[in-house]
Amino acid sequence: MKRAAAAALFVALLAASSCARVIGDPNDLPPTAAAGDDVESTPGAMVTLDGSASADDGDIASFLWDFGDGESGDGVIVTHAWAEAGGYVATLTVTDDLAQSDSDSVVVHIQEEHPVARIVVTPPSAAVGESLSFDATTSSGAALIESAAWRFGDGASAATAIAAHSYASTGTFTVSLTVTDVEGVSADADVDVVVTAADVAGTWDVEAPAFACASYTVAFPDDTLVLTQAGDAVTALGANGRTYTGAFSATGLPLSGPATIAAGGCGNAVVDVDWRASLTAPGTLSGTATAFFDLAVGCQCTAAWALTATRR
Repeated sequence: MKRAAAAALFVALLAASSCARVIGDPNDLPPTAAAGDDVESTPGAMVTLDGSASADDGDIASFLWDFGDGESGDGVIVTHAWAEAGGYVATLTVTDDLAQSDSDSVVVHIQEEHPVARIVVTPPSAAVGESLSFDATTSSGAALIESAAWRFGDGASAATAIAAHSYASTGTFTVSLTVTDVEGVSADADVDVVVTAADVAGTWDVEAPAFACASYTVAFPDDTLVLTQAGDAVTALGANGRTYTGAFSATGLPLSGPATIAAGGCGNAVVDVDWRASLTAPGTLSGTATAFFDLAVGCQCTAAWALTATRR
């Protein structure tokens, strides 16, 4: 009788050991994670993610979720709200009782219920004449964004999703964007852009064709100007210590100063020369200079030179 009982116990233990799950058993399969289908929602709304379709030939010990926005959770079924619009990848990692793991992911599309206008400016600030890129493509909504309208704060505008613009003067400009979706719903956004004085310091070679007055020809007094700069203020030093001063304005760089100019047979005139230029390209100033001559009857003239200056 004792022998029969012992044999029965041995058979039972042998059967149990043959069914036991052992770490490293090549016949044991890892779990399969199933995070579910991709989902769509709006910012702040609770979303349910379901990992119950995950499977294992033993027991799944843990369900860990990474929501893709810096937050995480655990459980077979979880809920989470994403605060910002965008696309997020939520990843489920399941681990079984033998520490074997598997992962699966779903894409969570978070869209604004109404359109939201967003502005990206590159670079965020600029100098006078420097081109800026204004980008509205990060604007979003539940419906497709159909149009974008820009107002750059200096009277200029554009109607493309990405627009380029430069400013002719220094200052802080408020840039406004209006986006409209296919359902006709609009949204606005503003951003301030700071425009500083362009760098014009250096030695400039000046080309200015002589101007023909009624009875004489007048040459521009300087073929070289040395510009110094302190913020908006600019000083140009010409020949024989001649100095022109000015500051950046809405129409560019105006400079003025007295000059003695030979006015043909009418003699020499000490006149105020006013010139206004703008940076038409890096290292190039273009504009006009004017001076009024009133030496005698028949010697009256307003000279207007078209000038181009190139920085050495």
